[in-house]
Amino acid sequence: MFTISVLAVFHIFCCFLGSASSIGGERDVGDAEITVLGPSRDRRAALASSGSELLGLQECGQLRKMCPQLTPRSSDLDVLECVHLSDQPDGGEELNDQCRSKVWSLVTRLLDYKETLSLLEPNCRTEKLMRDHVKSCPYVRRPERLLKCFTENIPSLDTRPCIDFVTRISFLTFIDPNAMSLYIEDCKHDILKMNCTSKSSDGALTCLQNQLLNLTKPCQSEVLRLSEIQGENVKLDRALFRACTDERLRFCRDMSQGQTYECLFQHKNEVGLSSECLSELLRREKLIAQDYQVSRGLVRACKEDIRSNRCRKSVSEDRDIRLAQILTCLENATRYGIMVGAKCRDEMLAHRRLLLEDYRLSPELVAQCSKDISKFCKKVELGGKTIHCLMDNAKIRRKNKITPKCLFELEKLIEKTDIIEDWRADPVVWKSCQSVAVVGCSPSVLDNNKMMNCLFDKIGTEVMTKDCENSLKQVQYFLARNFKLDPFLFKACREPAVAFCGSKLDTGLSFQNKRSFVLPCLYSMIDELDTACRKEVRRVMRQRALDVDMHPNIETACMEDLASLCSDNTGRGQEVYCLQNNLEKLKSNCAMAVYNFTELQAEFIELNPIITSSCKEVISQLCRPEQSKTQDYLDCLIEKKNDPLMKVHFKCKASIEHQQLISLKDYHFTFKFKKACKAYVSRFCPHAKEKAEVVRCLSEQIRNDTLQDQKQHVSKDCHQQLRIQLLQQRETVELNTKLKVDCSRDIVKFCTGVTPGNGRILECLVNNKRDLEDKCRRRIFFVERQELSDSFTDYTLMNACKTMLDKYCPNLTNQQPLACLKKYKYFEDFDFNCREVVVRRMIEQSSDYRFDPNLQRSCRTDISSLCLKVVALQQDDKELEGKVINCLKVNFRQGKLTAVCEKQVVSLLKEAALNYKLNPLLSHVCSTEIKTLCINENEKIDKGHVEECLKEALLNHQINNDVCKDEIIELVNEAKADISADPLLYSACSLDIETLCTHIAIGAGRKLDCLIKTYEKERARLQYKCQTLLKERIEMYKLQPQRRVENLSELYGTVSHSPAKKYFMVVALTFIGMIFMTGMFCGRALRRSVAIKNK
Repeated sequence: MFTISVLAVFHIFCCFLGSASSIGGERDVGDAEITVLGPSRDRRAALASSGSELLGLQECGQLRKMCPQLTPRSSDLDVLECVHLSDQPDGGEELNDQCRSKVWSLVTRLLDYKETLSLLEPNCRTEKLMRDHVKSCPYVRRPERLLKCFTENIPSLDTRPCIDFVTRISFLTFIDPNAMSLYIEDCKHDILKMNCTSKSSDGALTCLQNQLLNLTKPCQSEVLRLSEIQGENVKLDRALFRACTDERLRFCRDMSQGQTYECLFQHKNEVGLSSECLSELLRREKLIAQDYQVSRGLVRACKEDIRSNRCRKSVSEDRDIRLAQILTCLENATRYGIMVGAKCRDEMLAHRRLLLEDYRLSPELVAQCSKDISKFCKKVELGGKTIHCLMDNAKIRRKNKITPKCLFELEKLIEKTDIIEDWRADPVVWKSCQSVAVVGCSPSVLDNNKMMNCLFDKIGTEVMTKDCENSLKQVQYFLARNFKLDPFLFKACREPAVAFCGSKLDTGLSFQNKRSFVLPCLYSMIDELDTACRKEVRRVMRQRALDVDMHPNIETACMEDLASLCSDNTGRGQEVYCLQNNLEKLKSNCAMAVYNFTELQAEFIELNPIITSSCKEVISQLCRPEQSKTQDYLDCLIEKKNDPLMKVHFKCKASIEHQQLISLKDYHFTFKFKKACKAYVSRFCPHAKEKAEVVRCLSEQIRNDTLQDQKQHVSKDCHQQLRIQLLQQRETVELNTKLKVDCSRDIVKFCTGVTPGNGRILECLVNNKRDLEDKCRRRIFFVERQELSDSFTDYTLMNACKTMLDKYCPNLTNQQPLACLKKYKYFEDFDFNCREVVVRRMIEQSSDYRFDPNLQRSCRTDISSLCLKVVALQQDDKELEGKVINCLKVNFRQGKLTAVCEKQVVSLLKEAALNYKLNPLLSHVCSTEIKTLCINENEKIDKGHVEECLKEALLNHQINNDVCKDEIIELVNEAKADISADPLLYSACSLDIETLCTHIAIGAGRKLDCLIKTYEKERARLQYKCQTLLKERIEMYKLQPQRRVENLSELYGTVSHSPAKKYFMVVALTFIGMIFMTGMFCGRALRRSVAIKNK
């Protein structure tokens, strides 16, 4: 703009202050006013001339040099455009005074009502405003007012030629101070107050723009109208045009004048920008923030979207609508599935970024956060750093944090800028996460609104950088507290949020009341949600799982507990782990919040990113693809916890074990178990809370139903889940807290050198159970009873015999694994380690009938009727050491057992004959003989050679221990009752039995009697091996055990039939005589002492 003389400046501000005229009065323009505002105007149409008269003037010869593109036929309007909108920073200053005076006169003449009307008529003749402008615009016939009338009503114009022309000639406003004064006629007092009186016309406007928020409302509106006009062409803002000359030439040389603003905004963070240019750009950005129409690019790109979504009417009745309001309206439209044009979305992104780059564009934020910025952040940091600094200091657990009012404004800004919609909107995230996006995210999501979700998923992975993670967590902290900020979640779940969580939508489409707790509510109702909403909720849960900061309900309720219990646990996920580990110590509100989250975490493995990240390789290698559900993956990981691959991925194993330990605190923390057994826990175990107690209680119920042949009250699904839990308890004592406590001293004493895991500690305790402390031995008793009653829960057996089970017992339904494996244990290709475990379990079963469910069930009646005395002495938590089984054996020899019980006893005897350790009494009373006489046969422990060795030693009179001798004789007699109980004899004579005794019924020793009779009568018919062994057995059958005297009647009978009965009679008479003699002498002495006393 050309330089205005001191007199002209004086005239302008006289007009502003109303000292020379009464602008806005009812009368027509008077001569006095014309004198003040400018010289009289000639009425002629500038466009009707054959060319510009200015170009022909001698005093304006500089115009051709200044505007070489002009031709003799160029109009005066073209010349004025060139002069004012030239690329010279101080356009028009090189003109001499005479030419400047001519230019001034021409501008004044063109702004006369009739001249302006003649300018507009060719392009705007059809516009309604041309016909009604006198009515529509007050005092329109006064100079400069017709141009103002049209520029202010551009949005109401209908034809493109008219709109373009009005836009073109609007620059005249910035040439003529009188014209500009019409736009700011409501600013007279503001000009004085803000000390803008000494400025040139454009300088006065710039001054008012810098003080925009301090102006009166009418003045603000006028200033913003002029700012909107400036938005069409950067040259109309001479202050910015001058200050950013170098920057325009450097970055925006090929841009149109309207696009130059956007270009400069995009490069404002470049190194080397002058402070003057940055200051002017900030002024321009503040204007845009206060009135979105100042950004003409946004207006053009989003005009239809703003109109179709009724954004102007829905947010404000005023013409001045703030940028944030328009952005919020358009963003809400996209959340509700309303399409917004691509160009408009690009402009929205640029302007969201604009607000986030510089906190000074949000005046409310500046007002409420200025002290916080001074306290926590550097005074001015561009590129969004100050806003992220405030976000980082917003956490409620910080001792020093931003004020509530500042936090409120910060939340409003984040909501308006919709950070998660496009990662490019946040300059800090965009800059710090570039490398993570390139390496960790698929190219298909680059520059896409899904990028933020990809980046959130990469938190905690190897590709994540510290700066990126920090900036993402700062954003996540606010996302977690406003359900609406996540557009994907909001779109999928807005209806369930209203239905289930009591949220209400206001007219601005934002959720009211307790927005922080909408997400926890949706978590708790996840089973009720539709597929799309459930998917988004699970995504959000996964991304925010381990940080307490991302769970406002936990953070709010647990602030004191976190400070007192978890102050040292600041690593990723450690705070959540700490709260879970100290669940019993937490205050009620905190405990409830942590309890609910832990229960939810049990259902979804992705809520534990440490497991999902550290176990990713393990899952891919060890878990089947069909185990795609998260719970199946967790079961797989627990099952494969001791796989060799876990030695490499030790973090995976540690995270799995932590999950198992947490689940012990409450059965609700094991999802499948809770789902399958919840109803039965309420029915049978109402007072049990810890999972171990619940498991024990339900296991007892199942065992009792089984033994009593009742219909199972617990479903198969629950039973299966019980087995899984018991199997995990057997794998490590850490998961059986009561056993760990009761056996802690014994573990140290007997199992110090045993590597924990794989059930080894429990096996160590079982092997040393005779030496354990009472309380530990009781615990082991319960474990053994459970394992041997349901061998599906025997970790060592299931682990050692997995291959054999697959081979010999592939389809176990009604049969127990141990029962099946017993049948095949002596097969040549049977795995040695598995056979060893099976035999150990059989030995354990032989120590107590309660360890053998088949025996207990088959002999229930026999035990209650024949072994009542023994059972009466039993304790619920202590072994009977084979006493009931021995009782059954005695009654078996006497033929008193029922058929079904006898079958079970015969099976026991047969197994014991092959392995003497299955007979605990024999192995105990004959231990010395076995070690001395059968040392070689002891190596063939499962072939029956040890028992055979003892029998031969008995025949050879090598056994001096009467108790051992009697026990061996009892074994021989048991075989007399059923030859199957003597597997070596039965094997040797099996062919003879089939040929000679096939017609003889089984049982009561009938098969053996058949063989003995054949031996006595037709010995030659028997095979030699059978003859030899049968001969030995007949000799053994003649041996009788020493009769045990149990009452006086049996004592008399024994003595009377004894060959030394006379000896016993002499001893007895001698004893009686001694008593008689003692009585005679002691009686006299006693009688004499009594007599003396009576005297």
